[in-house]
Amino acid sequence: MDRIDEIIGPDREGFPEHWLLTGRLTVFEAIPEITRARILDELRRQNIYEAMVPEEFAQALGMYPSAPGRWLIQPRLEAGMRIDPESAQRGLERVIAAAMGGQSPVATRVKAAVFRQYVHARRISMPPALIDGWRDVIVRYPMATTPEETSRVESFIRASFGAMEGAMAEKGGEDSGESTWSPTFWRSNWSLFPCRRREARREKPLLSEGDKASIESAYREMADDIKDLRERFEQLADTTNPDLFDPDRYEVLTGVVARVLRYLSVYIGYPALWTMEHGAPLLRSVVEARIIIRYLSAADPQSNIFRRFKAYGMGRLKLLKLHFEEYLAAEDDPHEDMIAYVEYLESLVNQDILEEFQDINLGGNFAGKDMRKMAAEVGLEREYRLIFAPASSNVHGEWSVIDEYALERCRNPLHRGHRIVRRSTDVPVGAMVVDAIAEFSSLLVDEYEQATSQQRALTAGNPEST
Repeated sequence: MDRIDEIIGPDREGFPEHWLLTGRLTVFEAIPEITRARILDELRRQNIYEAMVPEEFAQALGMYPSAPGRWLIQPRLEAGMRIDPESAQRGLERVIAAAMGGQSPVATRVKAAVFRQYVHARRISMPPALIDGWRDVIVRYPMATTPEETSRVESFIRASFGAMEGAMAEKGGEDSGESTWSPTFWRSNWSLFPCRRREARREKPLLSEGDKASIESAYREMADDIKDLRERFEQLADTTNPDLFDPDRYEVLTGVVARVLRYLSVYIGYPALWTMEHGAPLLRSVVEARIIIRYLSAADPQSNIFRRFKAYGMGRLKLLKLHFEEYLAAEDDPHEDMIAYVEYLESLVNQDILEEFQDINLGGNFAGKDMRKMAAEVGLEREYRLIFAPASSNVHGEWSVIDEYALERCRNPLHRGHRIVRRSTDVPVGAMVVDAIAEFSSLLVDEYEQATSQQRALTAGNPEST
């Protein structure tokens, strides 16, 4: 960046106010046309263009025709470079995977590049006793700092970068295009690159050898119908634009339906349960899911209802973790499996948002008081905490259960870890009651198709390879 700053020189005529070369593509986009040509000519004259704009970077940037700063790769395009999606994907995946955590060396170096420019330009307002002791070290980082200085400056940058970004945004000190390019980048990736799943595992057979011969015909017919229904839903889900920048709507709608169909796919394999006594919970879940889908779809888009749906489920999961931690604290010698389970709960709770920033909503119920208080009044508080609450989460299809079982993370780093339908039913997942459940399930998929029709209209289809 220092070399490009030298080429630009002190004359910034035509540049936006507060312009500063921080390395962002949107900052390069703000450079006037005449200055762009001078930069490219000088880089080639000094024989450093290839190093400053490596081919891997050019391949990646070339995948986005409207990307800011795309003029940087124009000489390569004029020289005949052809954009290779596979090469671009390999390069992007490696960088994004390395930077995704925010605390990684790559992410820290990126933050440091921006931070360094603000410090070097004296754009950051801090007490002299604080910033003066850091300015020289930050400017020298990472090529000319000692291991001790490197460790200190990286900790300082990780702790201060967010506050610095917020302050610069308030002052108008950065480009305005960043807020629009980031959503465009992530949303483009769903059409540019396929989703990637875990290695497929063999499905468990729906019908065990002990089932009676008299139900085989009914089973085969119903199994085929349910298989077709599930395939129809998966096709809809796979071709619905998930909005990679803000996938809450897609993930919740898809997860609600996926959970019910997983339940049905396992349930049909156990004919002993083909009674209203045992089928009623599933039938209730199907109807409840249909109501939820229609209600969510009709809600005001500005209400953040899908985010609230997730937050409610994760809050309840956080509460369960806290109860188990309390239980472990009261035990003199807790079982190692119980300790491992609490650690597992902690990983689920903190996978998207740190639990410190998650609220717990105890809510109400038909009796006008929450179930926790009712259980406490009859001496069943522990049973409520450790048994009823997690079972209730499953019955009601809260986000934590959907997330754990019905969806899985896309393995493509370019998809930002969004969730997709988990196709396997490798864990325990309806002739009259089964017919009713299947009919309502078909209506449920109809609701899903209607609720997501607009997203499918936005794209020609998902290039996912299975």
